[in-house]
Order: sequence, then structure tokens, then C-alpha cells
Amino acid sequence: MGLKQNFITKHWHGGHSWMTVVGFSQLVPILVLSSLVTFLRDLSDGAAVYTLAAATAAVLIWQTVGTIRSGARYVHETGDINPAIAVFTGQVISAFVGLLLVLDFAADRFERPPIKEISVLPVSADDLTVQLVGQIDFGLNTAFRETLRVHPTIRRTVLSSDGGRIFAARAIAKTILDFKLDSVVLRQCYSA
Repeated sequence: MGLKQNFITKHWHGGHSWMTVVGFSQLVPILVLSSLVTFLRDLSDGAAVYTLAAATAAVLIWQTVGTIRSGARYVHETGDINPAIAVFTGQVISAFVGLLLVLDFAADRFERPPIKEISVLPVSADDLTVQLVGQIDFGLNTAFRETLRVHPTIRRTVLSSDGGRIFAARAIAKTILDFKLDSVVLRQCYSA
């Protein structure tokens, strides 16, 4: 090679010794990404998350390519595949840690919408029908069950919704089945 390679390009081409790859390629990316998280705290939410995700992808690609190339060279020179398998397992763990780092950072940036506190849902004058009207959201099933507890004579559910959260809708469906309620769709019941 005519040009002297720096650490990054030498790793990319698989030129480091196997021990260097084992030591540095597993440790350096986590240190770089952790430092980047500290630096990105001042950026806007979306820009910070996208920058961290792009940096994580770039570092993991660099790490993986260098490790594969060095591992192939090591196996070719020694004929021993076991250390390569161990390092590739470490590579998978590093990728998982990088993903967790990005997800944890994103979770700190974006909060879940607040749960609407609904104590009791609207019930008909004859105390036989409960109305589930509007957005299907977190907390609605709790209010639905509380309404059924307060009004044990309810036998029918009137649904009218543009949709919402699928897991909230499944919980409501289970409650309807548990209490053996009839269901009527008033106008529409989309999505969830």
C-alpha cells in the first residue's frame, strides 16, 4: 500500500490484527455513540434523533465490515473459526446495544400523549346502554370498566369512532365479550 492508512480506513479494509479488532471495534463504537448522545442533547428533537440514528448506522456498518474482513483474513491465516464466531456474536450484541441507545435517546425526546382521565362514560337514561364515542385511546377501557361497575344493568354498547389505538380497541373488545354486551355501531367504527 502506497499511502499510510489511518485507524478508520485500516479497519474498513480489515488491516488490523485480530486482537485490535476484538478490542477496539467492540469498544470504540459504543464510546463514540455515547459521546455523540451527550453532544446532541442541545439539538432539536427530530434532528437529534435522526443524527444519532444515522451516526449509529454508519458506525455499525464500519464496525461490521472491518470485523468481517479481519475475521476472514484471520480464519484464512489460522484455519481457526471459533474466535471469529465469538467476535461476530459480539458484533451482534454491539448492534443491539447501538439500537437500544438510539431508542432510549428517542424515548427521552418524544413523550407519549397524556392519557385522558375519564371517570365514567355516558349512559342512557334507562341505564341499559353505554356510549363509546370518539377517539379510542389509552385509558378508555378503564373508564369503560368503571362505568360497567357503577351501572351493572348495562347490556348494550354504542360505538362511534374514527379509530385510535389498536391495543386500546382490543382491550375494549375483550371487555365487551367478558360482560356479554350487545354492540351497535352508531355511524362508523374505523381503524382500531
